[in-house]
Amino acid sequence: MQAHELDDTYTALAQAIGRAGPKSELYLAMLCLKLITLQPDAGLVKTTVNSTLDDLLAHETSHESSAV
Repeated sequence: MQAHELDDTYTALAQAIGRAGPKSELYLAMLCLKLITLQPDAGLVKTTVNSTLDDLLAHETSHESSAV
């Protein structure tokens, strides 16, 4: 994906999350399930799921450290 496509996709995602409002968590779960069906490599999906969680936890840890 080229940079402008990534930017356009990110913008569309951000707008959709905003439109989902209080149901944004459900929307993201449904979106993830749909995107998983497009990826034939289950191992890659599992690796991405785990690395994204690791990224989130690391971000929370670094954010907490910088707030001190």
